[in-house]
Amino acid sequence: MAVQVSEAPQNGRWCIAQDAKEELRISANQYTQNNSLQRKHNNTVLEFCEPAFLAEPRGTMQVLDVGCGTGDFTRDLLLPRCLPCARLIGIDCNADMIEYSRRHSVHQKIEYEVLDIGEDVTEFIARRGRFDRVYSFYCLQWLRDQGAALKNIAALMAPGAQCVLVFPASHQPGAVWSLLAKMDHWAKYSERLPQFIVKSHYMEDKTEQMRYMATLLREAGLHPNIFVLSRLVTFDGWPEQAIVGAQMSLLPINHLVSDAERPQLLDDVTKLVRKVHGPKTDQSIFRTYIIMASKQQYG
Repeated sequence: MAVQVSEAPQNGRWCIAQDAKEELRISANQYTQNNSLQRKHNNTVLEFCEPAFLAEPRGTMQVLDVGCGTGDFTRDLLLPRCLPCARLIGIDCNADMIEYSRRHSVHQKIEYEVLDIGEDVTEFIARRGRFDRVYSFYCLQWLRDQGAALKNIAALMAPGAQCVLVFPASHQPGAVWSLLAKMDHWAKYSERLPQFIVKSHYMEDKTEQMRYMATLLREAGLHPNIFVLSRLVTFDGWPEQAIVGAQMSLLPINHLVSDAERPQLLDDVTKLVRKVHGPKTDQSIFRTYIIMASKQQYG
């Protein structure tokens, strides 16, 4: 799938991998002003998971960051927790993000490469080998087949390796897309918009979301050490204008709408943001998976 970005987001966690025939154009420059909250949350998760790692970092350890985006999080927050590792490889399905990372997030221990975690990873494993740690922050919610992605992550892990995976089970953008698809003016996109909403988003019950993901993890051969479903805090503290900008950037029909329709789209998205992000909507229905899992140690 081709993904075009007008300006790379500083938080760099907006990897989208879908059908190869689909094309999304993401204007994510709004995120550059809202980077600190996301980084703070991600770092809190890292601190929470750190004591559960079964092995300390060592000089031969190889680390993978799935959905590395612009690479600043990879370099500034992940790498220090993995030293002294042999190398850290950041992958992203977006070639523009990888190019940005190579220019702006350089480190002698880090390499960046284009790879879609939803596609075949056999050739990548043949070249790069397997990994002792795999991280992924806010990437897997964009994959239609999360089961396939988790199986690929397991395949990329060495026996006994561990992964840390953080991604929404349900999120506000999905709620906005669902409501937009039901509006008469946007009926022509009523089939496209739901294609980018993962199955767990439609599960209102927290237990159902947990069971669903537990099944996918088990089928992938991953055994959770930590398995938490917490309230999604991505947009906490954002002003309305920034939320609207982020929602517009992530909207799967953004590049399909004509210039004449764009003011109407902006107006409708703004109204839906006020509804979905507003006080009348219970924000606890939007949840994030925080998972640390191990691959079985053979022998």
